[in-house]
Amino acid sequence: MFRLTSISAVQIVLFFLLVLNPSGFSRNHSQSLADSLLHKGSWSMQFRATSGLSFINFEGSILSVKYHFSARHALRIGVSADNRIDDRIRNRFQDQDKNNIERLETSRKSYSNNILLTYLRYIPTTPNFHFYIGMGPGFKFTRVYRTDLTENFAADTLTRKIIKENTSNAYSFQIRTLFGGEWFFTSRVSLIAEYGFGIFFTRVRSEETLKWVKTPSRQQPGPTRRDKTKQNLGSFRGLGGRIGISIYLR
Repeated sequence: MFRLTSISAVQIVLFFLLVLNPSGFSRNHSQSLADSLLHKGSWSMQFRATSGLSFINFEGSILSVKYHFSARHALRIGVSADNRIDDRIRNRFQDQDKNNIERLETSRKSYSNNILLTYLRYIPTTPNFHFYIGMGPGFKFTRVYRTDLTENFAADTLTRKIIKENTSNAYSFQIRTLFGGEWFFTSRVSLIAEYGFGIFFTRVRSEETLKWVKTPSRQQPGPTRRDKTKQNLGSFRGLGGRIGISIYLR
């Protein structure tokens, strides 16, 4: 579902750009900034505004680029990559005397790659403000490694040790539809605001291994259990609102 604050902000920006932009109506269309920037071969880097007035790439953590085939037709490419490591250790006492302790250690590593392709169709509205609609596919691959180590101690003696390892691969495909507006206020920079919807399909494959390890109180290791699962997921949801800038380099 949409976040109300994000959509409200985008709607307010679009309203001010379209209705309260007197310079857009006063310029002659042949001399507009939009005409000078939107033409065959022009391209721009796009950045999204975040909290604290900082900017990140508009559609992709590595790259967000828009290329125009003509004044009204463009392609936007967003490329993302993410790599995260999270290690946590927690001790839990199982009695009031704190003689029985359960120690939990978790290690999680994940990385993902994402590419988004969006066709944009511009609709001239005023000389320096254009609406646009867009549609395109997206592809994402995510791999997660997780290890959970559980150790139980009684009077400082290790009584049980279990290692659980999980590896999951997720393949995602999406189709997105969006609409927004772009206000050209300098010879190289424009302000953009958009929101839209998407249909998402995801296939997840997971493999989990559970091992009981030999301890001083357990002379023989326990059985090893392996489980494999497959899951197909689908959803339809809002993409959230985005506000940012385009910097035209050609």
